[in-house]
Amino acid sequence: MKKALFFIICAILSASGSDANSAKNSADDARISLVKSLYIKDTYFGDHKNALSASFRSVLMQDEASAGEGEVGCLDYDPIIGGQDVCDDAKYDFELGQRDTVVVTQTCPYGAQTIIYKLVRSGGDYKIDDIYDQDPSGGRAFSVKNQILNCLNQSKEHQ
Repeated sequence: MKKALFFIICAILSASGSDANSAKNSADDARISLVKSLYIKDTYFGDHKNALSASFRSVLMQDEASAGEGEVGCLDYDPIIGGQDVCDDAKYDFELGQRDTVVVTQTCPYGAQTIIYKLVRSGGDYKIDDIYDQDPSGGRAFSVKNQILNCLNQSKEHQ
């Protein structure tokens, strides 16, 4: 009887551990899939607002509102590619980083670049809360959200 009880307990523990691993893998897949969805050809960063957190979306909307008709706001490049020019032969590697981040390595014939996505949970789904682009000179990655907010604050000070 004790052996049977032992095996039943082991089976239950094994199944619950399997469920936990399955849930973790599912969450990992969801994070990677969210970021991969940004790299579909012929889409513009602004087309992905439903993938962004309310906070990040709000900052982008402030930037758009501050720009004059036909003008470019503080964000004058595509943060998904970390620049203005799309590389036709780009290769992308996606991996999970630390603390709900997804790290994308974009490799083009002229070099590689790292782009880091900070994700948050919102209503059971993951949303992109910030993008960290690598400084073109190879320096530290910088926050796109903070870059926009700093630019908007400087614009207000100079008015």
